[in-house]
Amino acid sequence: MPHSELSWVCTRRPSDHFATGFGNSSSTDSRKRTLPKSEKHFADRPQYSRLTVENLPILRDRLLEAISSLEGWGVRVPDLGRLRAAARVLDECIETGHYPADQSTLQKTVESIIVAQDFSQITAAIRPDAVERLAQDLQAAMGGTVDGQEKSRRPYQYQSQLWFGAAMARGGLFPKVPSPSKGGPDFFVCPYALRYGVEVKRPGKPTRFHGTISGARDQLAEGGNQGIIALDLTDSLDELGLRQFVEEIEDPIDLDLRLAYKTVVDEVANQIWDSGRSAHKPGYRRVIGLAVALRGWRWQMQDLSAPTVFSFFGMQSFSSTSGNVWGRAASDFFDLLITGLRKGGVHIHLAEYESSNPDAKPYYEDWGE
Repeated sequence: MPHSELSWVCTRRPSDHFATGFGNSSSTDSRKRTLPKSEKHFADRPQYSRLTVENLPILRDRLLEAISSLEGWGVRVPDLGRLRAAARVLDECIETGHYPADQSTLQKTVESIIVAQDFSQITAAIRPDAVERLAQDLQAAMGGTVDGQEKSRRPYQYQSQLWFGAAMARGGLFPKVPSPSKGGPDFFVCPYALRYGVEVKRPGKPTRFHGTISGARDQLAEGGNQGIIALDLTDSLDELGLRQFVEEIEDPIDLDLRLAYKTVVDEVANQIWDSGRSAHKPGYRRVIGLAVALRGWRWQMQDLSAPTVFSFFGMQSFSSTSGNVWGRAASDFFDLLITGLRKGGVHIHLAEYESSNPDAKPYYEDWGE
């Protein structure tokens, strides 16, 4: 049976020494690879853990550092683009000393916070020798607007791809970027002896899941690669209220959202794996694991002192036996990915999870304050 574990995590910017970096797929690394192991506790969260106005200068400065890094690499950051617009939104809050009162501006503010978090993590993880291969992806990810509501989701798809890459780099998965002309998956990783691909997708409507998964499978299979499919369901499940203004916050993730997430994960896993036969379904034998994220925020209207930004993260490996070499590789991938997310400043706490899969492990949950 496939093995699975589900986790809630909240992203933060990594410390500089955690930036192991994106490399290119043809480069070699002669350094001894001492890989991090998942730990139960990490250092205190960064100062902007509670996203109050008083802590916004830290985020704003790190976003400006990200912009400076991009420009230093020769990647153009448009004056009227999303990154500079996010910095201006944060500047306005810092100057006034409080968050705005109207919901439209509040939404732009929390989306600007997420832009600052993500791009500071992304640029901190990129090695200079990988910039040429990532330049087009970085340029595409900077599109869009600070309210994040436009119809075209292309910029946010690239943002998710780079966000996953940054977490993999911090965790010790050593992601390599293949040449754009060669096709194949978004990344290759080789944390131990095995090299495999990682294809990241951010699908739109749930009705497109089947095509998204089969497309990811095909990209992994180019060149005969085993690999992981990583999904960001933020756009797919947004209609359930991932981004909301609420009267009070007891749990950022309500029961409907939890059930919808589980339904989607089960649907995608069933496309890949035949649980009755404990085997891959035809055409999917190269998919060794599935990582699924969704991200959102809550803003309590009775208390505008800080928004709550959260991420939900689930994982499942596909192997007929626990000792299968690719099953172990998928488990190692998930372990190191969670390590990378934790090294971004995340504390992960054990919680209970009811699953129809008898091999399911508990998941973890956490959210920004």
